[in-house]
Amino acid sequence: MFVSYLRIFFLVGLLPVALLSAANFFLDPYEIFQTHLFPDVGATQERYLKIELLKKNKTFDTFLFGGSRMGTTVPADIEAVLPGTHIYNFYVSSGNQTDNLVHGRWLLKTQPQLKTFYVQVDWPDSVGLTKANYQYWTHPEVLGDSTAGFLAQYLFLLPYQAMEFKLDNNGKRKGELKMPLSGGNYYYPKRDQELATNCAAYTQKNASFFAPVVAEEPSAEKRQMIDQSLADLALLVQDADRRGVRVKLYVTPYHHKFLDRLSVDDYGYFLQRLAAIGPYWNFGVYSDITRNNCNYYETSHYIGSVAPHLYRIMSKQLSEPGIAHYVTRETVADELAYVRANFLKNRNAASVQP
Repeated sequence: MFVSYLRIFFLVGLLPVALLSAANFFLDPYEIFQTHLFPDVGATQERYLKIELLKKNKTFDTFLFGGSRMGTTVPADIEAVLPGTHIYNFYVSSGNQTDNLVHGRWLLKTQPQLKTFYVQVDWPDSVGLTKANYQYWTHPEVLGDSTAGFLAQYLFLLPYQAMEFKLDNNGKRKGELKMPLSGGNYYYPKRDQELATNCAAYTQKNASFFAPVVAEEPSAEKRQMIDQSLADLALLVQDADRRGVRVKLYVTPYHHKFLDRLSVDDYGYFLQRLAAIGPYWNFGVYSDITRNNCNYYETSHYIGSVAPHLYRIMSKQLSEPGIAHYVTRETVADELAYVRANFLKNRNAASVQP
C-alpha cells in the first residue's frame, strides 16, 4: 500500500513538471528549439539563435551591432549601398555595449573572414549582461558555460508573458512581428504598410508621438553609466584593431521626442567621451530624419527604410551636414557647440507651437 501511495505521489508531483516541459518545447516561446509548430515568432532569444547560426555559417564579413534600434536595418539594403560586403545584423534586444563586447570577442575568435564591425552607439541605459529574463541570457558558449544546462533551464521556465505574446502573434495579432534569422533583422509588416499608405493616420493613433517630455537634469550617475558603457566599447575597438578588423561607429538617429528628454550637458559628455575612442558619425541630432514621425514605429525605433540613407552618408555617397557630422578628437569641440545650438533651436521651436 505504501509503495502505491508513493508511486501516486511521484506521478502527481511530476505531472506539472512534464506538462511545463512539453509546453516549453512545443510552444517554444523563445524559439530556442525551432519546433516551428507556430508560423509566427514570439519573444525570440536572439543571443542564442544567432550564435547557433553563425557556428554553421562563416561567410559574413561585416556585422552590425546594437540594441533593438539597430534591429530594423535590413542587411540586403546595406549590401546594396556597400557592394562587395556580406552583412549580418547582430542586434540583440535590450542590447548594450557589454553585449557588443562579448559577442564581438566571440566573433573575432570564430569568424576568420571578418573585416568590419558597424556599431550603432546608443545612449546608455544599462551596462553589464542582463539576466532580466531568459530572452536576454547570453549564449553559454560565449561565456564558457554548459549548453546542456542552458537548454535544461529553458524546459522548466514558466514564461507566461512570452507564451502569451507568441500566441497573440499567431492569433489576434497574426503576423505582426517578423524576424528572419537568416539576416538577423526584424520588421512589422502591418505597421510598415500603414506608414506607407497613411502615415498621418498611423501617427495620430500612437500616443508616444504626442506625449509631453521633460528634459533630464545632469546626473553624476548617468555620467558613471556613460563611462562604464564606453569602456566596454573601447575594449571592443582595441580587440578588433589587434585582429585587423575595422570598427565604424555611429550615434543612433533618435526620434525628436527621445532627444527632448536628454540632458544636453550629459549628452555632450557622452559625445566627447565617444570621440576619445574613435571617430564616429553623429546622427543623434534634430534633423529632417529625426523630426519626421513617418520614419519611426514609435519614438524609439526607426523603420527599415531609414538605414540605407545613414549608410550612404557614412560611405560618403551623400553629403548631408543637416543630418549627420563626422566627428573626431580634433572636431568634437565644434560638434558639441553645434549640438547645443541644434537642441536649443529645436526645443525652443517646439515650445512655442500651438
